[in-house]
Amino acid sequence: MRNKVTDWLVTAAWTVFLGTASALACVAVRQSFRLLQWIFVQRVGTLPSAAAMLNPGRRVLTPILGAAVAIFVPWLAQRLIPNLALENT
Repeated sequence: MRNKVTDWLVTAAWTVFLGTASALACVAVRQSFRLLQWIFVQRVGTLPSAAAMLNPGRRVLTPILGAAVAIFVPWLAQRLIPNLALENT
């Protein structure tokens, strides 16, 4: 049977592990957004400065294309995996 100190140490170890994993996931997401920004405008900085680098046509098309992809990916997933529940029914 475990004692309270052992239980506390196990809980603390899991907390440290999950906190570290969460922090690394946040860094990975942020770096992936920076990579996407570099791919589209070849500059890294704030989003307003990146948008200012785009010509007016791309400023309009970029969010439209992003929204189209954001709609297309779940639609495609639902088509490829018929039992996938994407909405509350």
